[in-house]
Amino acid sequence: MKIGVVSDIHANLVALETVLAEMGSVDSLWVCGDTVGYGPDPSDVLALLVERKATIVAGNHDRAVARGEDLDLFNPPAAIAARTHQRWLSVAERDMLAALPRTLEIGDVTLCHGSLRDPLWEYVTNPRSATASLALAKTSHCCAGHTHVPSLFRAGEAQQPGRVRYDSPYPLAPRAFLNPGSVGQPRDGDPRAAYAVLDLAAGTVTFHRSVYRIDETQRRIRGDGLPSQSALGLVGAGPHLFLSHADSFDGGTERFSVCSFCCLLARSELAAGTGGRIVARSRKLRLRLIRILSPRRRTLQVPLHQYQHQRLRLDR
Repeated sequence: MKIGVVSDIHANLVALETVLAEMGSVDSLWVCGDTVGYGPDPSDVLALLVERKATIVAGNHDRAVARGEDLDLFNPPAAIAARTHQRWLSVAERDMLAALPRTLEIGDVTLCHGSLRDPLWEYVTNPRSATASLALAKTSHCCAGHTHVPSLFRAGEAQQPGRVRYDSPYPLAPRAFLNPGSVGQPRDGDPRAAYAVLDLAAGTVTFHRSVYRIDETQRRIRGDGLPSQSALGLVGAGPHLFLSHADSFDGGTERFSVCSFCCLLARSELAAGTGGRIVARSRKLRLRLIRILSPRRRTLQVPLHQYQHQRLRLDR
């Protein structure tokens, strides 16, 4: 059984049509959230996914467009695009988005957008956070999105860069947390649309990239009056952050690699019993950060736009 896995389409119909054409025949199509937001064609993207009988879970942009949920946590261009999509979509389309599940188990795979600790917002960018989600899963494997970066983390592998090669199958065994990357807004420095194909019979996943007409999507974004950042980000000209940091503590070394407009790994000394505290102007943001910070974890993962917008600081 072959399954196409996509995520973060972000209303980019041109990219989605290209990906589906190059993906070819699959038995099912799974979408790991954020079908809308940023791009010019939210209604057409939803219609195409319905036509393809896709299985879809909710992303943070889907909930923002459907219900206005957490819009105060979005950066200004993203919030403008979400509110614009609210106006463009019909009541039925918004109700469809609102009804999407946050997580979904299909056979031996769990789908979510962020993670199983925080299905809408956590960014899984390293083996530790992937392991934490797999620990909560009742299935062997987990598919997610949100980071806009293709990645694969397998249980029991000590050194994992996360990044993937393309067009070559990886074994899923024994357990895997995978991210197909973003169809509509890639943020790893490669503007091609990203997707993956699961072969459950063979127990493998293969990652792919597709060249599509970026200029056409940009033309539609600008023509529809959406924020220009959405068009610039398609070719890597948006406010991306690339960070690679290594630090040592407790006699070991952890390496953090981040690629985002969406995410920052902030080094902190917060741990159980240290008296550390999180200070943020937004109470909602503060509660979210507390929730995703596990007691034994010394790395606090903070979305970059929240860090800038809320002027978050970490205090001892």
